[in-house]
Order: sequence, then structure tokens, then C-alpha cells
Amino acid sequence: MSFSHGHSWGDDFSAYIDQARAVASGNFDELLFIHKYRFENTPPNSATPYLYPWGFPILLSPIIHIFGLNINAMKIYVYFFFLASLIITFLLFKDRLKNIDNLFLVAIMSFNPLFFKIKDHVLSDFPFLFFSLLSLFLIKLFAVSNKIWINKFFSYFLIGFLIFFSSEIRSIGFVLLPTLLFAQFVESKVSKNKNGLNMYNFIPYITFFIFYSIKSWIFPSSTITAFFFQGNSLQETFQLVIPHIKLFALRPSSFFLLDLEMRDLSQNFFNYHFYLYCLIMLFIILGIVFNAKKDYIFIAYGFFTLTVLVLFPNSHMQGPRYVFPILPFYLYFLFAGLSKITLPLFITDKIRCLNINSVHIVGLALIIISLFQTSHYYIAFNKRKVINGPYTADSMALFDYIKRNINKDDIIIFPKPRAMSLYTNRRSIKISKFDKLSNSPADYIVYIKKIPWWYQFQPEDLKNNYKCRFENETFILCDLKES
Repeated sequence: MSFSHGHSWGDDFSAYIDQARAVASGNFDELLFIHKYRFENTPPNSATPYLYPWGFPILLSPIIHIFGLNINAMKIYVYFFFLASLIITFLLFKDRLKNIDNLFLVAIMSFNPLFFKIKDHVLSDFPFLFFSLLSLFLIKLFAVSNKIWINKFFSYFLIGFLIFFSSEIRSIGFVLLPTLLFAQFVESKVSKNKNGLNMYNFIPYITFFIFYSIKSWIFPSSTITAFFFQGNSLQETFQLVIPHIKLFALRPSSFFLLDLEMRDLSQNFFNYHFYLYCLIMLFIILGIVFNAKKDYIFIAYGFFTLTVLVLFPNSHMQGPRYVFPILPFYLYFLFAGLSKITLPLFITDKIRCLNINSVHIVGLALIIISLFQTSHYYIAFNKRKVINGPYTADSMALFDYIKRNINKDDIIIFPKPRAMSLYTNRRSIKISKFDKLSNSPADYIVYIKKIPWWYQFQPEDLKNNYKCRFENETFILCDLKES
């Protein structure tokens, strides 16, 4: 499946794996000790969350238990959630699109380079995509279409559990609750029986809060809202709303292979990509207008999701990852808008040969371009033996030296402290300024030669002032307690 060997230096995956390892072992003490220290001793504007929600680590824990830190096993496992998401996507739109159109939609997602690139990372994107789409599918099936599995209690209980678990993979999954509430409100107004609310309507919410309480009792707190608002006053938060609206209006462009960035907005008026994206968005808006009555669930979910992303100050930091869960609906509404256009092909003025569906033209174009770009990435991936990150030979040599020669109570400065903690079980913090080193609580610092922009000093500054104990082509490890 064209996975590269190793993993990039992205620090999020380290935290997920470390938490999954704690779940697999049942021992949270060391995890909390290491991560609490990192969180409390890193500057607020560069700190990462204390802990992530426990949903993804729980899903990952069986793989950790069986395969240890085998990164390729984790990648393959996580990728299966993407494949399962494609099945749910097809089922979600099965009664909305013709089978051929639905297959086009799924194929575009399957071959899209945006999803192809992210599969080389052990992150929560694909599991959240699967569970959020599955939750929406069941809301649509049970609460709207009234098609029940086994009985109403079980069906509504299942909705509540899946919404809970979705929100435990990504906190933004909580928007599924107002989506469900909105669906129940609309259906109570338009239902032919007009029975209004009944006891079954409350089961999902009760289930959600029961499981949330159980989770809070078993697992350490993983609330990350404070992290997102860290260092931002309410006034500063609202000042970001307009820039975020512009940003998230352009974010889906990368899914449509146009990749517009907010910083280029002033230049986009002279860029055909901008006009092409505006045309795509026009058809998406038309699709929303045409299908608003029957697809209000999809619209409500997209609206709630984008509202949260716009309001959260640091939501812009993760690129297009945060809009993954609503990309299928962008594509669906694009198809809905395009379906109103049929292009007749005439052999003569009197004989019409066939009608060319614009959905098929656009869908085929997106598939071909996606395959071309994905092939390009595939070739590039195959050229490199190991991704520059913690699984290179130099990285493994560094970690091995630290585990053998540095005391377990010592503290190490490293640009990616969670990765350092994962592979060495040592406390780690992030400091980039040279004048802060001498007053820091750290015992050692690791300098990465190949990524000098992470630091505000040169390797010579370390060598001239501190005793360096380990060095290879990638790293320098210096003792901050010995000049």
C-alpha cells in the first residue's frame, strides 16, 4: 500500500503512541509524570496539549500490545479506518446519488493525494473520519428515516455511544450532539405522526454522558480546550474570526487539487486556480440550496464543524486535516449542483445521441488528476529509504545512547519533546534560545544539524560552551551541567 518506512518528526503521533502504550500496560503514572513536566515547563505559545483525548490511543493500544513500536503495523492499521470510511461514505449517499455517481465520489476520495499523503502518519484523522461518518449514517438511518436495528433502545444507544467515541477521538466530535438534536427537532416538526419527542430521543444523550463519566473515572483528564485558547484573550479570539473564515473558505481547495492559501489571497485574483475554485464553490452552494430540505443533517454538521474551527484560535495550525470529516459533503453537494446540468450530444440537428452528465465529466477529471499527483507522490516516496525522523539509523543510535548512558531522572531539551520521551522514557522540554539554556532545569540538549531553523543558535555555540558527549551526522548531544 506504498507506505514509507519510518515516520516524520511530527510530534502529535508520539503523544498518541505514548498514551496507547499506557492503555496497553494499564500504567498511567509514568505517562502523567513525563507529560505533566513537559507541559508545565514549556512556554505557553509553543506548548502542546497535556494529553490528547483517549479514543485514538484506545484504538491503537492492541497494536502496541502485539507489535510494540512497529510504526508500519500502526500505519496499516490506521489506514484500514480510511478504507472503512469509504464504505460508510457510499452507504451514506446511497439513497441520494445514483450508484455510478456514488462510485465516482468514493473513487475521488480514494485516489486523492491529500488522503494519500496523510496515510504515512499515525494520527487520529482516519479513525475520526470513520466514526464521525458512521455516527451521521446512523443518525440519518434511525432518527430521520426511522429504520431501526433490533429495537429503538439499542439503535439510539448505539448513536449515543458512537457520538461519545467520536468525540473521544477528536474533541470536535461533540458537534454530532447538536447535529442529532437539530435532526430530532426537524423531524418532530415534519413527522406525519407528529408525536413530538419521546423517551427514546433522550437515550443518545444519556448514553453519551454515562460513557463520558466512566471515561473520566478510568482515564486521566484529557481536556485540550485550555490548550487551544492558551495565551488568547476573548478579544484576541474574536479578532481571529474573520481571518479564519477566509482561511477555512479556502481550505477545501487542496482537496480539489487547487491548493489555495490565505497568504496568497491578494494574488489569487490573477490566478485561474482561484476562479476555478470559485466556480466549484458556486456549484457546491447550488447543491446545498437544491438539497437543503432533505440533506439538512449534512448541512448542520458542516456548519457546526466550521463554526468551531473558526472560533478556535489555534485551529489553523493543522492545515487541511481538520476539514477531512466534512470533505465528503463538499464533494456530495458539488455533485448535487452539477447534476442540474446535462449536456446533450447531437449526431445531427434532429438526432440526439446521448446526454453527457456533468457529474461524470468533473468526477473523471478529478480522478485522473488525483491519480497523476498521487503517482508522483508514490514515486517520490519510493526514492527515500527512511523518512527523516525518529526511525533513521542516526535517530535510533541517539535514542540507544540516551537509554544506556543518561539517567532516567535527567531532562533533555529537544525540539520534539514528546518524541524524545516516547523513545527514551526521559522527560523532555523545548527551548530554542541559547541564553535560556543555563537557567533551564534541563541536564542535556540535543541539536539536530539537518534542521537548524528549529534553533536560535548555532551548533558551535554548544560546542564552545558545553561538553558534548555524543555526535553523529544528524545529532549533537551536549551536557548542560558541564562547561
